[in-house]
Amino acid sequence: MILPECIILQHEAANPTTSGERLVELAQQSIELARLVANNSNAPQRC
Repeated sequence: MILPECIILQHEAANPTTSGERLVELAQQSIELARLVANNSNAPQRC
């Protein structure tokens, strides 16, 4: 993964306006993104 792409995904995972469906996709990509998603107020109850 290219560094700028990684940063974009991190921002997307932390953004409360990101859809729940997209957050599930992001959480499945890496542990780091899953942790960010877990703290996102828009994350579904179960990812």
